Amino acid sequence: MKINPIYLAVITLFTLNACNSPEKQKEVKETEAETEVVSETPESDFDKDAYIQKADSLRSAIEELSDEAERAEISTDSLRGQLKQKWSKIDYYMDEGNVIRIKTYPHEGVSQRTEEFYFYKGELILVVIEDDGSGSKGKDKSQLDKIYYFHDDSLVEEINNSQETEYGIRQSDSERLIQEAREYLKLLK
Repeated sequence: MKINPIYLAVITLFTLNACNSPEKQKEVKETEAETEVVSETPESDFDKDAYIQKADSLRSAIEELSDEAERAEISTDSLRGQLKQKWSKIDYYMDEGNVIRIKTYPHEGVSQRTEEFYFYKGELILVVIEDDGSGSKGKDKSQLDKIYYFHDDSLVEEINNSQETEYGIRQSDSERLIQEAREYLKLLK
């Protein structure tokens, strides 16, 4: 099929004119500006201290919401062996259907250790481990045994206030905690 050159020229002019309208130009400039800001902000500009401060504030807010939050509890009786052996139950706290906190509870007489996973907009931001099972609610972070801060499924910071030394191949439990958080979220569905 042969296209008339005049017809092609008219379509091209209309297309260029539409793209040059003030509204389109504004959209393009805004998009270009956003792209420039993103491309000019390297990962090295990530403000770890500000992120940790925000995560601590979110933990406090989530703990306050926990009393009124929707709750779900899963018994570990029917779960895979390692989870069944480690935990007696898993509690979920939700706000408007979104998981904001998950807390795991050990079997009586076996351990007192609890793990609490905090989420913001579906992303794991923080894990608190209390070896004595007392939980993190209302505690300052200096009173918590272990805290792991995450951003985009990567460890940002680990604070170990316990006397427990990390042994093994891994330098940290962070990899395992990310995997557990994903698994726990899938269990709820």
